[in-house]
Amino acid sequence: MQSPEIILYTGNSSNSEVQQKWEQYSRYIFRGSDLLNSSDHTHDKGIGSQTPGQIPDQVPGRIQSMLALYEFGDGSFRQKCRNFVRQGKYMEDYEDNSPWYGNLMICFPVYHDLNIRQLRGYFTWRTQVRKGCFTKTCTAFAYLYIYELLNGIGTESPEDSINKLLAFRDGYIETAMGDITIKSNVRRWLFDYAVTHLFPGSTVTRFVEKGILERDHALAVLRSPGDYGDEEVFQAIRHFASQNMALSTVISKDRRRGTRLFAGIWRHIASRPARLDGRDIFTVCFGEKEVRAWHPLANAVYVDQLNSENVEFQLDECRRYFCRDGEWHVESYSSISGDRTSFMSLMHAADRRLRSMLKTGHYLREKSGDEWAMPYIDAALTEIRAEEEEAARPKVSIDLNGLDRIREDADITRDSLLTDDEMEHDAAAEPEESDAHGLNALQMAVLGELLAGNDAKDLIEKNRLMPEVLADSINEVLFDEIGDSVIECTDGRLAVIKDYMDDLIVLTGGIRQ
Repeated sequence: MQSPEIILYTGNSSNSEVQQKWEQYSRYIFRGSDLLNSSDHTHDKGIGSQTPGQIPDQVPGRIQSMLALYEFGDGSFRQKCRNFVRQGKYMEDYEDNSPWYGNLMICFPVYHDLNIRQLRGYFTWRTQVRKGCFTKTCTAFAYLYIYELLNGIGTESPEDSINKLLAFRDGYIETAMGDITIKSNVRRWLFDYAVTHLFPGSTVTRFVEKGILERDHALAVLRSPGDYGDEEVFQAIRHFASQNMALSTVISKDRRRGTRLFAGIWRHIASRPARLDGRDIFTVCFGEKEVRAWHPLANAVYVDQLNSENVEFQLDECRRYFCRDGEWHVESYSSISGDRTSFMSLMHAADRRLRSMLKTGHYLREKSGDEWAMPYIDAALTEIRAEEEEAARPKVSIDLNGLDRIREDADITRDSLLTDDEMEHDAAAEPEESDAHGLNALQMAVLGELLAGNDAKDLIEKNRLMPEVLADSINEVLFDEIGDSVIECTDGRLAVIKDYMDDLIVLTGGIRQ
C-alpha cells in the first residue's frame, strides 16, 4: 500500500491545513482496520494499529501536527531515528495534563509506537520530570525521555544534556524505579556521549566501564616497567596473574624484598626478547594495540548531528578513540589477544624459584610448560644480584669544592703566620706581570727549574710558597693551553709530568735555568 504524500507541518500552517493533514494521515493509518468495540482490548496499541473508534474525542492540535511530521521512508532503523528527532524537536516545549498508567514493553520505543492516550500520558509524565518530580512509569517512557536527552531535545547544550541525564539517573534510574537493563544502558550511553562530544577527560573517566582504567594502567606499567616503582610493577603483575600471588610466602616473609624481586624479574625479562621469534615478553603475553570499529550509542534511538570527521580522544595510556571521515574507531589492547598462559606460566615459575632461593617454605611444584621461562628468570636473578652487590659497595666521592676551600684556608693560615716585615717582603717579591700564557715571573721561574730537571725547592721555600698550591696555580693557568695538569706534587716536591715535557718547552720558549 503506497503511502500518501505528507506535507510537513510548519509554524505558518493554518488550522485548516493541519486538520486536513491530520485527516489524510488518519485515513491512511486506519484504512482497512477492523472496527473494534472495546477500547480496553487495544488500549496499548500504537498509532499504526489504532482504529477510529479508539481515537479520543479531543486530540490536541500539537499532537496532530507532530504525527503529520512522520515520514515513512524506507522503514529502516535510521529512518525511525530521524523521525523521532524530527518529531521530538517539534514537541520540545510541549506540556500536557492527561496521565496514563498502563505498561508498555517496546524495543527502541519512539512516538510512533504510542497511541494518542499513551502519547498524552508520556508528555504529561515528562512535564513533571522536567520539574524534578520523578514518579514510577513504564520503561518505554523512561527510554523515550533518555533518547530525547541524547538527541538534544529539551536541552541547551551537550553539557546540559549530560547534567539532565545524570539528574534522571540519580532521581529515577538508580532508585527502585529503574531496572538492571536501563541502568547498564545509561552507563554506556553516558560514556559514549561524553567521548563523541569531546568532554574533558575528568568527566569521561567518571563513566568508564568498571575495570577498564585499572586494566589499561596495569598494561601501561608492564609495557614500560622501568618508568614505575617496584610496588606499581608488582600490583600490575597481580592484576593479570593468579590472585594467590599476593599470598606468596615470598611476599609474606619480606614484602619489600619480595616486591622488589618480582618487579625486578619482570623488568629484566621485559627489556629482552623472550621467545625465538624475537618478540618481547609484553607482546608475547598481551599482544599489540589493535584498531577496531567503535559504534557509540548504537543501541539507542540516536541521530549523530556532529558530523565529526577527524577528531580523537585519548582516554588513558593504552586506549584512544578517534573519528575519521565520520567513522569512529578505538585503538587499544584487546582482552583476547596475546598469550595469557605464558604470563601465568612465567609468574608461577618466578614464584617457585624465589621460594626455593629464599627458603621460605611452602614450595611450589613445577608445572608442565614452565620450562621455557626458567632461563629468563635465572638470567634476571643473576643481574639483580649483581646490581645489589654493586649498590652495597661503599662509594667514595671527591668534593672538588671542598679542595678549593682547603686551599683557601691554607693561604689564610700561611698569611696569618707571616710577620709584618715578611708580608712587605712577600708583597714586594710577588711579580705582577704575567707572560702571554698567564704565568707570572715566579711561576715561570719555578717552571724553568723543573724543566731543567731541578725540584725548585729552594725557590719555593725562599718565597714561602706551598708546593701543592703552586702546582695547582700553574696547572690552572696552563689548562686552557694543554687541557690537562702538567705539574704534579708528591710529598711536597714538584715535577713536570713527562707526557707534557715537550709541550712545556715549546710553550715557554725552551726555558732553561
